[in-house]
Amino acid sequence: EEFEKIELVKKGNFVAVALREDRRQKEDVDKYLLQIVKASGASGIELSTLGNRAYEKFKDFKINDYGYSQFNKYIKSIDHIQVKRAGTILIAKYIEHMKKGQVYEGVIESVDFPNKGKIRLTEEDKIVVVKNGLVGQKVRFSVNKIRKEKAEGRILEVLEKAPTEIPSSCPHFGECGGCTYQNLPYEEQLRLKEQQVKAMMDEAVEGDYVWEGVCPSPVVFAYRNKMEFSFGDEYKDGPLALGMHKRGSFHDIVNVEHCQIVDEDYRMNEI
Repeated sequence: EEFEKIELVKKGNFVAVALREDRRQKEDVDKYLLQIVKASGASGIELSTLGNRAYEKFKDFKINDYGYSQFNKYIKSIDHIQVKRAGTILIAKYIEHMKKGQVYEGVIESVDFPNKGKIRLTEEDKIVVVKNGLVGQKVRFSVNKIRKEKAEGRILEVLEKAPTEIPSSCPHFGECGGCTYQNLPYEEQLRLKEQQVKAMMDEAVEGDYVWEGVCPSPVVFAYRNKMEFSFGDEYKDGPLALGMHKRGSFHDIVNVEHCQIVDEDYRMNEI
């Protein structure tokens, strides 16, 4: 410990001699590498090329004693740099940290119960959960909540429809919060809900079990003989209305006189 650039490092039952990092110089190295990676743009820069640039610039720094795997770990420790594998090559890319309110575009890869669409943002290395979306839809969304490995967002616009998407037969769909998948054919609704229920069963049941699938209903529309309507304002401080809650609202009410799933005798225009 008498030498300024040497330190003793314990590794298991052994003690190794290693060069001590200069913390002030490390900040210069990190800043230099970050500038190179940021300048490389969306394509990034090969890790080996980045290492050579670092070795040329800081010949007396500890980084010169790093092997390829050690240098990889070092780069990953620098904020705003992400290392991804492209075949046999490691690529370092610059990433901006996700912030609340930011707007992104992405494709919904899956929809879990209850109504949780998942969008993978590779540049952020995060999964964003959005509601009221379909698998295959390309959407523009804003970020509402951010957690370590995932975030929550709100769909602002559907840029491209899902391959299986159809126009809803209900004139209230999208505004009313009662139905979620009326813009899918009934067969696709069954397939999606079966996947969701099966996934929950797989997680809840220990060991093997018999899965018999989901039985379709003989009646697709006008099958409900009970509906719970609410009184409330059509909008804040607006006229009194009787109907269903507006999608995404606990207060605003939508009059659903042409609801497609309730029996005709219980539709609002019949009351």
